[in-house]
Amino acid sequence: MTVKRNVHSAVNDWIRRVCWFWLFAASMAAANEFSSIEEGTVRRIDIETTRVRESVVRRELTFGEGDRLSDDDIQKSRRNLHRLNLFKTLSIESVADPDTGEIDVSISGEDGWFMLPWPMAGSRGGTRYAMLALMELNYFRRAEGMALMGMIRDDELSGLFAFSVPDYSVMIGSFAASLREYAYRDGGFNVKDFENATDGEDAGDFGEIVNSYERETRHDNIQVVFPAGPDWRLVLGGSLVEISYDDAVQPELVEDEKSRILSVSLQYGKGDDTSPGPAMIGMFGRIFGLGMAAVEDELQPTRQTETHWGGRISLDYAPEWLGSDREYVKLGGRLDRRTIFRDRSRLSLFTHCTWTSAAPDGQLPSTNRGHGLRGVYAREYRGDTLVSAGISYQRPFWTTRIGSLSANIFSEYAAAWFDGGYGAKEGVGLSLAYRFWRFPLPLGMGYTYSLDDRNGQYSFAMGGMF
Repeated sequence: MTVKRNVHSAVNDWIRRVCWFWLFAASMAAANEFSSIEEGTVRRIDIETTRVRESVVRRELTFGEGDRLSDDDIQKSRRNLHRLNLFKTLSIESVADPDTGEIDVSISGEDGWFMLPWPMAGSRGGTRYAMLALMELNYFRRAEGMALMGMIRDDELSGLFAFSVPDYSVMIGSFAASLREYAYRDGGFNVKDFENATDGEDAGDFGEIVNSYERETRHDNIQVVFPAGPDWRLVLGGSLVEISYDDAVQPELVEDEKSRILSVSLQYGKGDDTSPGPAMIGMFGRIFGLGMAAVEDELQPTRQTETHWGGRISLDYAPEWLGSDREYVKLGGRLDRRTIFRDRSRLSLFTHCTWTSAAPDGQLPSTNRGHGLRGVYAREYRGDTLVSAGISYQRPFWTTRIGSLSANIFSEYAAAWFDGGYGAKEGVGLSLAYRFWRFPLPLGMGYTYSLDDRNGQYSFAMGGMF
């Protein structure tokens, strides 16, 4: 009875948190939208580029010949072209015929291409990593990007191949890791590699340990992204996950797993939920000036406060007939809101939930980055049901033609329910990062404080994604 009351109290507490969370978002992020001004009907569109095909540019326009043109159409088309990460300069001009009122639109842009190898290195929560990437962008004049990446961490090895053209992408990846995992009496598990940690922390510092073992994970996956309408994307995927346990203190509590998973998700918005491959390739194009038209736009205050919504719903299914040891279903949903103020500061909020039926231990939702959290923690909780939410505020306070220095503060909460109980991960954090516009060498450091563990973790990066 006591456990049920505790769980019921936790649910009520979570509902109150979410309600206050979104009420705060509404009060902080009221947008001052300007109404668009209709200018006339488009008679002709002239496009001049250095390399990329005209058809690629036309697909990014929100208007065509014969359509009514508004200032809003021009701004949206400009943003769409900036997302290609191609243009060194970009100009969109419209001239109205005084006799007919029809409009001729002229679009001119300087673009290019590149091929490049690049090394990276950094550390998060005491875990060191090194990475090598080989990339190309727009060699075939279709705004395509390709990347081949490999990364080594303390006890991890991963590889990724990504190919994308505007609105379509495919990624094939493989990940292998080995970690001494500790299970705690309160339901928590370590995600920090204590054996290789350099800060002197020990697994026993975080509570009573009820089991420990060597956990080896192998994850191979493929993902294909298709457009499904304006700002909508359909993502199809498949993955093979194998987890084995060795040298367990209590071997009867762990069991090897194999899951073959079919996945489908529907995503909305142009926010942080997009594929990482194209974003990383575009970042390296800055060395050659590609995408600098978007940077020049970022250096200016926005014309108005802008609010963008995003989200996704997802389904994972691991059937026995495909070779899974256990058949299970996992359902997920996420809602994002991001407000960009006129000074380019950003307020971001998210709510995430996941539910699974009969999933093995290795496939349970966890209070980690995969479910929305951005902090670096020593431990996480896993369960059949998980809910999370977070708020962050980023402010650039020194921006020049060379780069931008910005600070980010965040607060987040996640709870996982398991075996009649639950575990909550609560954290706050601060990060400081300097981003060079023309050179992909971000410098950053961050600190996360776990309110539940009463523990802080540092992270830093140089020459990688921070």
